[in-house]
Amino acid sequence: MRPAKVPGEVVYEKVWASLCARMDPSTRRVRPSWIQMMREIGVCRQRIADTINTLKAEGKLEVVMVPKRTGDDRHCDYYYRIP
Repeated sequence: MRPAKVPGEVVYEKVWASLCARMDPSTRRVRPSWIQMMREIGVCRQRIADTINTLKAEGKLEVVMVPKRTGDDRHCDYYYRIP
């Protein structure tokens, strides 16, 4: 039997609570653990990503990109910041 779908409002509240719980209070940075959030909330990664996009659109989250260089490779480290 397939479990009932978690309502969007519940996912929204749980994702927001999870991000706030993981926030570093001094820098207000958040590095979410997708796997842990999926297990805690009981939804797929896409529903969490959709909720995070909603939070970004509402101005509750900012995406911060920090360029990093390791040897000849350049890549970016991403995290969220709660304003």
